[in-house]
Amino acid sequence: MKKHPSPKRIQLELSRKHCEYVAERAAEYGSASKFVGELVRRDRAARAEERARIEALALEGIRSGPALPEDPEFFAKLRARVHAKAKTMRRRKPTPAKSAKRRK
Repeated sequence: MKKHPSPKRIQLELSRKHCEYVAERAAEYGSASKFVGELVRRDRAARAEERARIEALALEGIRSGPALPEDPEFFAKLRARVHAKAKTMRRRKPTPAKSAKRRK
Protein backbone atom coordinates (compact mmCIF):
# COMPACT_ATOMS: atom_id res chain seq x y z
CA MET A 1 0.00 0.00 0.00
CA LYS A 2 1.30 3.44 -0.96
CA LYS A 3 2.07 5.55 2.07
CA HIS A 4 1.28 9.26 1.81
CA PRO A 5 3.80 11.57 3.43
CA SER A 6 2.54 13.76 6.22
CA PRO A 7 1.33 17.17 5.06
CA LYS A 8 3.86 19.98 4.96
CA ARG A 9 3.01 23.60 5.57
CA ILE A 10 4.19 26.25 3.12
CA GLN A 11 3.73 29.98 3.16
CA LEU A 12 2.95 31.92 0.01
CA GLU A 13 2.84 35.60 -0.79
CA LEU A 14 0.15 36.45 -3.33
CA SER A 15 -1.18 39.69 -4.69
CA ARG A 16 -4.53 40.85 -3.35
CA LYS A 17 -6.13 39.89 -6.67
CA HIS A 18 -4.73 36.34 -6.47
CA CYS A 19 -5.73 35.99 -2.81
CA GLU A 20 -9.30 36.98 -3.67
CA TYR A 21 -9.37 34.47 -6.51
CA VAL A 22 -8.03 31.66 -4.31
CA ALA A 23 -10.62 32.52 -1.65
CA GLU A 24 -13.43 32.34 -4.23
CA ARG A 25 -12.24 29.01 -5.58
CA ALA A 26 -11.48 27.63 -2.11
CA ALA A 27 -15.18 27.96 -1.30
CA GLU A 28 -15.92 25.57 -4.17
CA TYR A 29 -13.24 23.08 -3.09
CA GLY A 30 -13.79 23.26 0.66
CA SER A 31 -10.43 24.85 1.45
CA ALA A 32 -7.52 26.70 -0.13
CA SER A 33 -5.35 23.61 0.47
CA LYS A 34 -7.70 21.42 -1.54
CA PHE A 35 -7.84 23.99 -4.35
CA VAL A 36 -4.04 24.29 -4.51
CA GLY A 37 -3.72 20.50 -4.30
CA GLU A 38 -6.00 20.18 -7.33
CA LEU A 39 -3.93 22.75 -9.23
CA VAL A 40 -0.77 20.76 -8.49
CA ARG A 41 -2.40 17.48 -9.62
CA ARG A 42 -3.59 19.09 -12.87
CA ASP A 43 -0.17 20.61 -13.50
CA ARG A 44 1.53 17.25 -12.96
CA ALA A 45 -0.91 15.54 -15.32
CA ALA A 46 -0.44 18.22 -17.98
CA ARG A 47 3.35 17.98 -17.73
CA ALA A 48 3.20 14.18 -18.01
CA GLU A 49 0.97 14.46 -21.10
CA GLU A 50 3.33 17.01 -22.67
CA ARG A 51 6.34 14.78 -21.95
CA ALA A 52 4.56 11.79 -23.52
CA ARG A 53 3.61 13.90 -26.57
CA ILE A 54 7.21 15.06 -27.05
CA GLU A 55 8.51 11.50 -26.66
CA ALA A 56 5.99 10.28 -29.25
CA LEU A 57 7.09 13.01 -31.66
CA ALA A 58 10.74 12.12 -31.08
CA LEU A 59 10.02 8.44 -31.80
CA GLU A 60 8.07 9.41 -34.91
CA GLY A 61 11.08 11.40 -36.09
CA ILE A 62 13.47 8.55 -35.38
CA ARG A 63 11.27 6.08 -37.25
CA SER A 64 10.79 8.42 -40.23
CA GLY A 65 14.11 7.52 -41.77
CA PRO A 66 17.47 9.13 -42.29
CA ALA A 67 17.87 12.72 -41.21
CA LEU A 68 18.23 15.60 -43.64
CA PRO A 69 21.46 17.59 -43.68
CA GLU A 70 21.53 20.19 -40.96
CA ASP A 71 24.23 22.55 -42.12
CA PRO A 72 23.71 26.34 -42.00
CA GLU A 73 23.11 26.50 -45.75
CA PHE A 74 20.22 24.03 -45.53
CA PHE A 75 18.47 26.15 -42.87
CA ALA A 76 19.17 29.40 -44.74
CA LYS A 77 17.49 27.98 -47.85
CA LEU A 78 14.61 26.63 -45.78
CA ARG A 79 14.07 30.03 -44.11
CA ALA A 80 14.14 31.75 -47.51
CA ARG A 81 11.47 29.36 -48.83
CA VAL A 82 9.27 29.92 -45.77
CA HIS A 83 9.61 33.71 -46.02
CA ALA A 84 8.84 33.65 -49.74
CA LYS A 85 5.76 31.49 -49.15
CA ALA A 86 4.59 33.79 -46.33
CA LYS A 87 5.01 36.85 -48.56
CA THR A 88 2.96 35.16 -51.30
CA MET A 89 0.23 34.26 -48.80
CA ARG A 90 0.05 37.84 -47.49
CA ARG A 91 -0.39 39.18 -51.04
CA ARG A 92 -3.29 36.83 -51.73
CA LYS A 93 -5.21 37.70 -48.57
CA PRO A 94 -7.28 40.88 -49.11
CA THR A 95 -7.63 43.14 -46.10
CA PRO A 96 -11.17 44.06 -44.98
CA ALA A 97 -10.69 47.65 -46.23
CA LYS A 98 -9.63 46.48 -49.70
CA SER A 99 -12.51 43.98 -49.84
CA ALA A 100 -15.03 46.74 -49.03
CA LYS A 101 -13.61 48.95 -51.83
CA ARG A 102 -13.91 46.11 -54.35
CA ARG A 103 -17.60 45.58 -53.50
CA LYS A 104 -18.54 49.20 -54.34
